[in-house]
Amino acid sequence: MKKAIFIFLLPPLMAVSAERFVVPTGSNLNDGSRLAPWSSVSYAATKVVAGDTVRVQPGTYDETVTETTDGTRLSPITYVADGRVVLRRFDITGDYVKVIGFEFTHEGDFGNEALRVTGATGVELIDNYVHHTSRNGHSGGLTIGNATNLIVRGNRFFKTGILGTTASDTDAKAIGERYGYNSSNGVLIEYNSFSEVVEYINPAGQKFLIRNNVAGPSGPDWPAAHIDFVQPNGEIQHSFIDANWHADNPMSDSHFYLDEGVGSHHVTITRNISIRSGDILVLQWRRATNHYGAHNVWADTAVGPGRTLGSGHSFLIWDSWNNWDINDVFYRTTTDSQPYGHNGTWQVKSDAIVMGNPGWTSYSSRNLLLNSGSPTIDTGARLTTTVGSGSNSRTIVVEDAHWFHDGLNMTIGSKVYVGADNNLTVTAVDWPERTITVDSPISWASGEPVGYAYLGSGPDKNAIEFGAKLLTSATLSQSGGTFTVSPNGDTRFVAFYSNGIPHTIDYAPPFSAAFPAGTITAKAYALHAQSNSVAIATPVQDERPFPPQNVRIIE
Repeated sequence: MKKAIFIFLLPPLMAVSAERFVVPTGSNLNDGSRLAPWSSVSYAATKVVAGDTVRVQPGTYDETVTETTDGTRLSPITYVADGRVVLRRFDITGDYVKVIGFEFTHEGDFGNEALRVTGATGVELIDNYVHHTSRNGHSGGLTIGNATNLIVRGNRFFKTGILGTTASDTDAKAIGERYGYNSSNGVLIEYNSFSEVVEYINPAGQKFLIRNNVAGPSGPDWPAAHIDFVQPNGEIQHSFIDANWHADNPMSDSHFYLDEGVGSHHVTITRNISIRSGDILVLQWRRATNHYGAHNVWADTAVGPGRTLGSGHSFLIWDSWNNWDINDVFYRTTTDSQPYGHNGTWQVKSDAIVMGNPGWTSYSSRNLLLNSGSPTIDTGARLTTTVGSGSNSRTIVVEDAHWFHDGLNMTIGSKVYVGADNNLTVTAVDWPERTITVDSPISWASGEPVGYAYLGSGPDKNAIEFGAKLLTSATLSQSGGTFTVSPNGDTRFVAFYSNGIPHTIDYAPPFSAAFPAGTITAKAYALHAQSNSVAIATPVQDERPFPPQNVRIIE
């Protein structure tokens, strides 16, 4: 397998046609150059063309930016904050626009969220801080409407939507689909942190990938009665909720996933950790068919006001069919030996469920890694099986392909095993035809087990495999023009930044990238659900700046 398969080269910096500058003391009569900067970000938005980068210098800009100009995939329009830059709002309808590193807040601006993306393709919202905003009936943080291939990564949402409203107002959600615009197609929401909001994520559309976010804590000074991690605004389908850390949301009506009759189907919920939800129920499905749950941890529910852990069920399901729950762990969620309840017609097919502590290192310290003596190690059940045999091929027919994705045109695909072949990467999925295509040719017999890649001799019954290591830190080293990140812990990918803009994403160690010049920084992103999901790579000593061109260093 070639490492190049796992490197995403973002649009090259050399594609930039111009760098524009904005400073509070500038003038919109200037040309926007470094020596003659503009004073307004919203004015810059009227002048940029595809490939331009707008570098906004520190300061508070009390304005709403409306970006309608299209970039292209190879020549995006980029707005980057060079230091602490405070804005009121950003409204994007143009394609291939990047907004990086800004702070958004607007006390008293009732009726508006901080960020809005409507009808646009290829927008990226990265490393922004959204806090103390009002709301507009859709969300207080980010409103999405009919977006395609939208990436929302590394942002912090805090007290979004709370101004001009009440703590119980459900419009104060952090990320929500715009009402009447329920057809987003491809949204990657990853490595964001949320706290003290009313709702976390309210999607609508298809091909959402919601992974490695940190949801909570919420409180103690945010007494909302209702807060859910994911609650669809409208029907969602062919979507994945994976490896999220959901903890300390002790409201009376708090759930991890709540689908109240919008007709969602083919939603896969895997490897998440949910601790201390306020309601008895962690999942509630109504007329939500073909939902797939596996390798999740649900612990300490019913901690909200007026809730008492009793003989209730952790999942409540009605008028909902063909749902799966495999290798999940339920700990202090219900005294009933059966975690599923129903109201009406329902169906859940379960396998290898664990009721109780599976042998974690220290639950009280939130260390949910398995001890060596855990009986759940290597004893997990398969998620699906092969249909028919094959030899030296990459495309496999399986009983149900909805457990897996191919990256959804925004990242790389699921890591899987097929029979005895482990740690394969899914490169294509045809859900109706029930086929997955992997990155290496393999041979298999009919009825072989298929599931997510594992450590050891088989999958575990837990959100994190025995032998895994949580990400705690990372270092950045340099050799000539090549930079390498060494993470301390299991890492999904490393993003390399050049002059504050993400340039290369590497999905396989050694995590490295080459740059001809510039200020290079990097971040490592955790593979597993954990309370701190991003590590900023610390530079090691003895780095040397790049020499000027045509100059030779003699040692």
